[in-house]
Amino acid sequence: MITIENLQALTQLLLKQTSLAQNLLDKLTDEHEVLSLNDSDLLDRIVEHKQALMKQLEAGMTTITHALSEQGYSADISGLDSLLQQLPENTPLHRQWHKLQELAKQCQEKNMVNGGIVSLKQRHIRQALDILTGTQSSKNTYDKQGEVDTRSTKSTYTKA
Repeated sequence: MITIENLQALTQLLLKQTSLAQNLLDKLTDEHEVLSLNDSDLLDRIVEHKQALMKQLEAGMTTITHALSEQGYSADISGLDSLLQQLPENTPLHRQWHKLQELAKQCQEKNMVNGGIVSLKQRHIRQALDILTGTQSSKNTYDKQGEVDTRSTKSTYTKA
């Protein structure tokens, strides 16, 4: 059986993770705003900060799984779930875990939206470069093996 001190320590670890996840969500929101400004220097700084937050989150989860392992639970999310099933439903540990899960979901959704924006901008840049260079980098046709044919082709609209 896990001690009250160990439960409190795990709750504090999850509280720290929740704070980091909130910071990550804030950075993802900042990133979303900066993507519309086309400020690459600011975007680079935000990306660096996001990466630092991700490393801290990973380190925190390693600490949590290690603490679970020391208490005889599996060193993964299922170990935490096993522990939570043994506790009353409305404990601080439950509340922090649910907050962290919700923040992680929001971060994932925001990151997917931002990734879609980046993809769209890349496609627009590629199309503009194709027009300027007179090539078509993506024909969206298939070769004999059924693979997408990515060979560049010259376009007739750029010839003098």
